[in-house]
Amino acid sequence: MTAPQAPPRRQTWGRPVLLAAVPVAYAGLLLFHPVPGAGSIQHGLDHHLTTWTVVHVAQLGFIGAMGGVILLLVHGLTARSATAARVSAVVFVLVYGAYETWTGIATGALTASAHGLRADEQATAAELIQTHWDSPLLGNGSAGAIAGSAAWLVATVAAALALRGRGAPTGAAVALAGAGVVFTSTHVPPAGPLAMLLFALAVICLERGRRTGTLR
Repeated sequence: MTAPQAPPRRQTWGRPVLLAAVPVAYAGLLLFHPVPGAGSIQHGLDHHLTTWTVVHVAQLGFIGAMGGVILLLVHGLTARSATAARVSAVVFVLVYGAYETWTGIATGALTASAHGLRADEQATAAELIQTHWDSPLLGNGSAGAIAGSAAWLVATVAAALALRGRGAPTGAAVALAGAGVVFTSTHVPPAGPLAMLLFALAVICLERGRRTGTLR
């Protein structure tokens, strides 16, 4: 008499929907990211200050959430590339989060504070705000920006390699790596939203691979 077989494990869409919803929501947020343009940063933010602040405060949560999504994608994988993805995801959250706090939230706060200054103090305030924005450590185009972006690139490419090694569809790996490359250039639109949509596409392709049995 043969032992009764366990019923097949029921697959639900809860996990993939959640994982795809995070980058899609992040893409929606980044569509509203103001682009300061040429000239002083204070002048560039004057007419978009509220939107700038809201986007960057919300972005801190999404940076942490995207790091968590990468950790979930490689959960249980033991390849070296999976380990590299985990470490890089943590570095991305910490370093890119610090960079966005400095250039986004703090720059917006300084610009808002300058509005209450006397006319004879405005020039000094503008110079200080620009110096803050151009900080070589965490300012725009700084070492922090480069390190955080590089961590994101390594995390996504390493995750793509780890998942591909377990049978993930080629399209999923390409979309995930593409999300890393595009976002590394800049997170402002259209690059930032495009990168997050590529990430969401990768998640959907990975789930399809799991359901068809190609992804182990």
